[in-house]
Amino acid sequence: MHAYYILTSLIYLAKPSLHPYYVSRWVQYSVEHKVASKYVPASYTCFAAILCQQMNENSRVGKRIGQLGLKLLNQSSSFMNELPLVHMLYYGYVGVLFEPIQAVIEMHRKAGEIGRQIGNLSIAALHKIFQVAREFYAGTNLLKWKADIERDLKGEEYHESFPFLGRRLNLYRQAVTTLIGGSQPPYLVERSDGSLWDSEPSLQFKHFSIKPLSTRITTFGSVNQCLLIEMACLTYRGYFERVHHMGKLWEQNHDAQQSEQFYLRRIYVYFYYGLAALSISRRKKTKGSNVDRIISIVKNAACYNSWNYRNKALLLVAEKYSVTLENRQAEATYTDAISAARESKFPHEEGLACELAAMHYERLNKIQQAATLFDHAEKCYNRWGSQMKVQKMQDKAKNLRS
Repeated sequence: MHAYYILTSLIYLAKPSLHPYYVSRWVQYSVEHKVASKYVPASYTCFAAILCQQMNENSRVGKRIGQLGLKLLNQSSSFMNELPLVHMLYYGYVGVLFEPIQAVIEMHRKAGEIGRQIGNLSIAALHKIFQVAREFYAGTNLLKWKADIERDLKGEEYHESFPFLGRRLNLYRQAVTTLIGGSQPPYLVERSDGSLWDSEPSLQFKHFSIKPLSTRITTFGSVNQCLLIEMACLTYRGYFERVHHMGKLWEQNHDAQQSEQFYLRRIYVYFYYGLAALSISRRKKTKGSNVDRIISIVKNAACYNSWNYRNKALLLVAEKYSVTLENRQAEATYTDAISAARESKFPHEEGLACELAAMHYERLNKIQQAATLFDHAEKCYNRWGSQMKVQKMQDKAKNLRS
């Protein structure tokens, strides 16, 4: 079993296309020979992670297999040294698709602490990367999030064994600074030749082409993750043209689709891309050719995990109704989207839904409803910790009432 454990790890790095085959053989060997080994739970959760690369019936099977791996892990105290790895595979790739994202964050935090205690700093660093990324999606208070990131960046223990952690944490530090109210996002800027480079002189790296996108590591992290973070920051700043452009680059690139193993990240790309496409359709008074398809993708994700995705699907539908001037349906769906975000404890997305709903009422010259929703959005953004958005909502409400 240890040989399979080492082999699958090496295959993943050297020949990723063969990784599913060797993992399936690993699981098959475990079942046929009724192996009682500390590596068996990892084989189950690794196989589950492969099955959960798409939101379909295979992912439901993967969830059950992954949960079986967790049960096997708990059967013997001698297996506990494998807990950080097993939890990284399950909560990093399986649980995050089906469970509330706040619960997943907590499991990454606990497993990372255990990894540090037993001296497995590489796995602990991976848990930290997953935790920080999920906090971005969950709408963790930005000020607390920034303080945690800066504390981790000062630590030495991770960086010696896993230098990539520092680069990824820098990515999120730049993002949180932007969302709180700092400068423009500095990570990726498109050059005239179609390549991307870092706009911060002190953090420049060699430019690389976005055609094709890949998961090569830049100064801050993978290109796909940089793209998503910048799309999110630009969405909250209201730069939908840029978001739409970046979404098209991501979607049109076959290599990005094939290499994108994180379904969660894919859903968020489509969420921001869909909002941008609808904004442009409204302004240009045209029907976005891909809007219905994007909405169906996010709706499909909501069928598997309503806690994490239902509010996003509702907000996209509400925006579509607003664009097509189906105002009664739009207003009802905006209300549902706001309620769903509040129930899921996503203050940033509750604020975004309130803001977009307020803009809808403002276009209809319903000043009182718009001002009330801008006030609601201000409270949500204040809980999130975005001073930039709080000030913007205050200004909009004040202008409407003046």
